[in-house]
Amino acid sequence: VSDVGALDYRFEALNLTTFIANFLDSHQDVIAEKPLSLTRKFDSNTTMAMVQADSQRMEQLFSNLLQNTCRYTNKGGQLHVGLRIQGSNTAIAAAQETIVIDWYDSSPGVEAEALPKLFDPLYRTETSRNREYGGTGLGLAIAKRIAEAHQGQITATESSLGGLHIAIELPVTLTARRT
Repeated sequence: VSDVGALDYRFEALNLTTFIANFLDSHQDVIAEKPLSLTRKFDSNTTMAMVQADSQRMEQLFSNLLQNTCRYTNKGGQLHVGLRIQGSNTAIAAAQETIVIDWYDSSPGVEAEALPKLFDPLYRTETSRNREYGGTGLGLAIAKRIAEAHQGQITATESSLGGLHIAIELPVTLTARRT
């Protein structure tokens, strides 16, 4: 058990592809209620990749992302979730593969100058994201803390769908071999 930033963590080997597929399946009602069109694109090389992760904290991270998407994406919008493996060309770890979760939602978007601030605690943007449904400004800050506690990183950029593209990179700890 580890305590990172006042959150307890219980790290274990986790197949992120299976975890995210199950997460999306179990939240179909929330996605349909908005309604959002959900698309998944999981690269085949992600199916055997394992990460050291706390499944409860991963649930919290993706719940925060889903809440954010449902709160701010226009009705009838889109959510695309992808998984891919990349060699590390980031600051996470030299020569280590990372699994990247790409979370794209559709409009409205966020002003470019606000993107770096989205993960700041209590930061809320009023000019580009409709706050009609409120929010505390903590969801993405918590998501960042969880990603970092997993030796990863999270970034926000403009989505090709018109909203946000959240990318989460986590180090791959093991790639299971098919027997």
